[in-house]
Amino acid sequence: MSRNINIWSLPTAVQTLNEIRRELSEGVSLCIVATTPGSVYDFQKALLHGLEMEDCLITYSLHLPELESVTLAGIQKALVGSEYQSVSLDQFIRSEAPDVILVQGFDEVVPSFQKETISLIRRWADHCHAGGDKKSLCLVVPGNLADKVHEIRSHTTSSRLKIRYLAGIPSALEVQLISRAQSGGEFASVESHWRELLVSSLSGNDLDMAYLLGQSKLNDLDDINHVLKEYADLNSWKRSAFEKELKTWTPLANGIRPDIPQHIENIKLLWKQATVYTPEYGEEIHPAILALLESYDEIKHRVWRAQTTLVLPLIDELRIKIYTLLKNRLPNTWDHQDIPEIGQIKYSLEQLPMDDPARKQFYDTVRHARDIRNKLAHTEVIVLHEYIILWNSWQKIRQMICK
Repeated sequence: MSRNINIWSLPTAVQTLNEIRRELSEGVSLCIVATTPGSVYDFQKALLHGLEMEDCLITYSLHLPELESVTLAGIQKALVGSEYQSVSLDQFIRSEAPDVILVQGFDEVVPSFQKETISLIRRWADHCHAGGDKKSLCLVVPGNLADKVHEIRSHTTSSRLKIRYLAGIPSALEVQLISRAQSGGEFASVESHWRELLVSSLSGNDLDMAYLLGQSKLNDLDDINHVLKEYADLNSWKRSAFEKELKTWTPLANGIRPDIPQHIENIKLLWKQATVYTPEYGEEIHPAILALLESYDEIKHRVWRAQTTLVLPLIDELRIKIYTLLKNRLPNTWDHQDIPEIGQIKYSLEQLPMDDPARKQFYDTVRHARDIRNKLAHTEVIVLHEYIILWNSWQKIRQMICK
């Protein structure tokens, strides 16, 4: 998997961008809380391009560290130069302000500037609400400063001011598809199919983690734990830095987006990469942090859930096709008309003589599939070699059906 992925071209990101652009074009001011450090710059770049080139809105990027003060006069001076004339906020919004102002650099200014910026966006929205003007401010706040925007929620009920969150981008499915596309697409090897599911289940939306996992075959749990520890070392993460904070952590369930004020601590943990969030799995401890904490059962669970997704449908198809081939030759040991389970097919084959052609041809395949099914049913994991044998058997059975 390449590191050079533009996540803002992915479906979940495009949908989020479109919703944000629509609200800004309608005059709704937004405070956008980012939950992953690498997302802020690329998000602002993609948003600016969409507003200007696709929505044809007059947009201005206001960099807070370049202002003398976060006041109307300071903003006027930044927009129109030193020859500005002092006007009221209503007049400025109506006559001078561009359609959208993107306010950047919130984390680069002192707390007093941050407080003034929050106050400005709130007053701006209130004036637009009262006057019916469709001019909007958009402020991007890094997740470690999420508590700074709590004041917005508690001091306004205006529909012209909203808080949005950049979370769950990319999704686990998108990570899987990125991995598939970069390993050969639909004609990738059996090892690639194995790897793409494990990468997606383990890495959450951390593409750097996904990249490192994608460089290994991920044969077994030892391979996986080695990669996770390597990633922690590359980031200079230490167990003590995360252990205390995660003791009181309550994860966001899948389908639940972070919200202020009840999820401020979750947002800060996401920003630190102590946790990851995807729509499919919700918020989870970062897999490399799990390795630091020696939470090997949780790592095993994420491997198991990927393997069940990958293997169980394959076993079920193999079961149906083998029964189709053998239904007139198997002794009925299951006492009903439904297609028997893989274990029942195995038992029926065992009732045949040792030299029976059906037993010779299919017994090892059925026994192997049943053993894997039983392992997964008891939340045990399998290794790559076991999966390859199952895959090859499945391919042979499919060819027999097609003849």
